Amino acid sequence: MRKVCFFLGQRSPCGTQLPGLAAELTRHIEGYGVRDFVVGRYGAGARLAAEAVVMEKKRFPEIRLLRLRPYPLHGAACIPKGADGVIAPPGFADLPVALALARADLYMLRHSSFLIAYAPQPELHVQEVLALARRMQAHGLLHLTELHSPR
Repeated sequence: MRKVCFFLGQRSPCGTQLPGLAAELTRHIEGYGVRDFVVGRYGAGARLAAEAVVMEKKRFPEIRLLRLRPYPLHGAACIPKGADGVIAPPGFADLPVALALARADLYMLRHSSFLIAYAPQPELHVQEVLALARRMQAHGLLHLTELHSPR
């Protein structure tokens, strides 16, 4: 079974890169055997995380970047540039967009073994996901890595 790592980020992080992300990706690939990285499609944090995974794919061609699509798109479901596939959680078609985004994060948390989080000033639903992730880690159900802003 392939190991899955979900990236949970802030919509608008400062800077042009996420502190420590490249090193964490390498550690997750080499140290933990993670092969699938799931990244959302909204906000600067998701864009930066996806770009970092695409860069790591040059060194580790066996890894995959999967983009999380929390609600159906109108028209054909395309795979974003650089991605190897899309994850669309079941049963989300009739949810309002804001609720679908929050529930998609919870869905991925429950379907991942690893979580890399960068959320120095998280929105409310991200705070709730992080609280659940910390409880899951305390029970050995998840490996959580929280990236922090340089001070």
